[in-house]
Amino acid sequence: QTLLFTATWPINLDAFSRELTEMPVRVTITRFKSRRFPEPARTIDHVVSVTTDEARAQLFLELITQAHKGLNNKVLVFTKTKSSADYVTELLHIEGYTYAGCMHGDKTQEERGEALEKFIQHKRAILVATDVAARGLDVEDVAVVINYELPQSADTYVHRVGRTGRAGRAGVAFSIATPGDQMIAPKLVQILQSANAAVPPELIDIAERAHRKRKERNKKTKAKIKAKTVAKAIARA
Repeated sequence: QTLLFTATWPINLDAFSRELTEMPVRVTITRFKSRRFPEPARTIDHVVSVTTDEARAQLFLELITQAHKGLNNKVLVFTKTKSSADYVTELLHIEGYTYAGCMHGDKTQEERGEALEKFIQHKRAILVATDVAARGLDVEDVAVVINYELPQSADTYVHRVGRTGRAGRAGVAFSIATPGDQMIAPKLVQILQSANAAVPPELIDIAERAHRKRKERNKKTKAKIKAKTVAKAIARA
């Protein structure tokens, strides 16, 4: 027997698994109705705040203060880029969170190991990481995940927030969204609605703008294809 464990399951894997294995069976712990978008664990509370790029850092510090109200709260912070991870870590150190660690691809193996060890050993710890650096990270008692920057895909969002709320425990995922997050906004709205979480009106506006842009792009693409088809038909005539 072969067992595969994953937080998300792309729809094309169904057909692929039938090609490679005999009588494959899929077992899920969430309602597998979400063919259009992945679904995180039901034990996670999702809180999304919409702001501007300029106000992102200030909002983040407010979230950190809120997240550290509990004495034993471990907080995992995700950023899109290595430079953002360095910036956030430095910001935390300036604000007095000197125990905050950082993991990204430019860190040496020793530096990443030290940061992870601190995060595991200390009950009240903060770790700032990029998606690549945090791949395979499994720490049991992460109370809070903060998306300093949202990822571009819904799958990555689910993998990020899945670092909390593990094994039936409660967890909280804070996310900072800006008008530039149009790629993930439509799916994020669906994820929040599925989780019965509050959906900020500003996030809905971002999602609707993204939808309109996508429709306009599709319309232009269809027009170009039609024009090429007509041109070829005229040329053959």
